[in-house]
Formats: sequence, C-alpha cells, structure tokens
Amino acid sequence: MSTLSLISGAESLAASFHLLIDEILMSADAAVADKAEKLAGMLRAAAAARDGNASHEGLLLDSLLRDAQGNSRADLGHLAVAVASHPIPDDALHALADIARRVNSERAALSTRASSW
Repeated sequence: MSTLSLISGAESLAASFHLLIDEILMSADAAVADKAEKLAGMLRAAAAARDGNASHEGLLLDSLLRDAQGNSRADLGHLAVAVASHPIPDDALHALADIARRVNSERAALSTRASSW
C-alpha cells in the first residue's frame, strides 16, 4: 500500500468516524440506534487492535485515537458497550464529543499531508 493511499484511507476513515459521532450526538432519535451500533462496532474494532487482534480499519482507528506518545486516551471497549446501550449515558456522550474533536484534528492533519503529494 502506498503512503498516499494509506493517508487518504485514514483521512476517509477519520471523516466517516467523525460524521457518525456527530450524527449520534446531534440526535436523540431512536433512528440513530443503527448508527450507534455501527459506531460501537468501530470502537470494538479499535479496542481489538490494542489487543493485537484487528482489522485494517481497527488498526487505523486505534492509531487515530492515541495521543502523540502513543498512549491510549480512552477505554474503547467500555465506550463501545456504553454507545450500544440506549439511551447512551451522558459520560459516554462527552467522551464521544472529545473523540470527535481529536479525530477531526487528525483528519485535518492527514488532509494537509495528503495535499502535499
């Protein structure tokens, strides 16, 4: 996989992850149940990456959700369980909002890096 392909794939994944979180945060609708389950699955995939059992998407998400030193910022397995519950607890919503801000920042950095190619 080329570097540009990897960067653009990570950027696309970050954008879709951020959009999914935003849709869940902005709607108290029952219609978001499917989206919440999809997000919970993405969080589980990223958590699996930390255990060495991951899909390509899980590895990318895991790396997007780590700080500059490579440390984990959240218990993604626990957050996935909370997101899959209805209604989503307030502490999980706050954690998702924080993750959305960080992922959007990472996406912007990836976009800048990809544009230099």
